[in-house]
Amino acid sequence: MFDFLKRIDKDFKRSLINEIESLSPWYQPIDFGCGIKTTAVNKKGRKVSFNSLDRGIKKWHRFIKPSLPFDLNGKTVLDCGCNAGLFLVQACKEGAAKAFGIEVDGRYYKQAKFTIEAFSKLDKKDYPIEVFQSSFEEFDFEGQGKVDLVLFLNTIYHIGKATHSNGTEDEIRQIQSEMIKRIGKISRYIMFQANPREDQGRGKGKESLHNIINKAGFDIYKEFTYNHPRGLITIVRT
Repeated sequence: MFDFLKRIDKDFKRSLINEIESLSPWYQPIDFGCGIKTTAVNKKGRKVSFNSLDRGIKKWHRFIKPSLPFDLNGKTVLDCGCNAGLFLVQACKEGAAKAFGIEVDGRYYKQAKFTIEAFSKLDKKDYPIEVFQSSFEEFDFEGQGKVDLVLFLNTIYHIGKATHSNGTEDEIRQIQSEMIKRIGKISRYIMFQANPREDQGRGKGKESLHNIINKAGFDIYKEFTYNHPRGLITIVRT
């Protein structure tokens, strides 16, 4: 792999760099190898380190992989709010038979398409990944068939955000719980990531997340707490 990356065509490398620049700004710091990287920035425009546990591959290895309810080999994974698609690619690198993601933001959707294509070319593998540009509310979950694992990595609070921005806490919780019920019909497990230290509601912290899960009629299968603002991993077996 490393030798291949050293020998990749200079024009191809330049095309990747140009495309990364044209798709900026990036939320996820991604290292494609051979010096090709995205420059991710936070809301204040500050560069995000590749060692960040908030959004890059370190997040996967620190929180997600150790908490998985099973080995990903041969499994199907859905990432709700997949951003630039990094975790979809990683799931397939670790053996997933199929991965697909939902991303409503147009720029992030284009980034995800690019990320999947770039890694497929660099790794010389046809990764079985599909990305849909859609809100959670409009997505046809039932039409995708059964999946083994659904990921809500700090994204559940987006449910109802656009359609019911002025809704009460109870109204939002009802919308979120109904959505989780829908997803539960197609999935074996749902993994949520949230903040173990404080709770701003809408599923951003432990209490409000538990309330949504309970209202949806599910029990918590496993829960892990890591020493980090985004270190709560809650898993539901549907």
